[in-house]
Amino acid sequence: MNRPVSHRSIAGFTLIELMIVVAITAVLASVAYPAYQDSIQKSRRSDAKIALVQAAASEERWFSSNNTYTSSATNVGGISSPEGFYGITVTAATLTYSIVATATGSQLDDTTCRTFTLTQTGAKTSANDTPAATTTCW
Repeated sequence: MNRPVSHRSIAGFTLIELMIVVAITAVLASVAYPAYQDSIQKSRRSDAKIALVQAAASEERWFSSNNTYTSSATNVGGISSPEGFYGITVTAATLTYSIVATATGSQLDDTTCRTFTLTQTGAKTSANDTPAATTTCW
């Protein structure tokens, strides 16, 4: 007696299996992408901090040579941060200064920490000078 031969072969994935994989990938991407963007913004904040600390050190060197602070950003490192994500402005009087880093370009999407400020006393503030923003940003 001969048995019937089955011609069923496995050719690949079914449409339902493929749609399940696509759905899982979409859920993972919808969670991962915002977290990735947040990490990018936080890492770019270090660009502002580096620029402010370097400018403050340059201000102190300027003061030791000239007995006054300079209000020229070019005298204290330039008008932008090293990576270019922040613009730098300096306001100075004889015995005081304030250095501000303001987000530019793609960093404007960082609504929490768009500005960083450092003064001659070492005071550090961010955004609208709210304690929560300062703590988060610095």
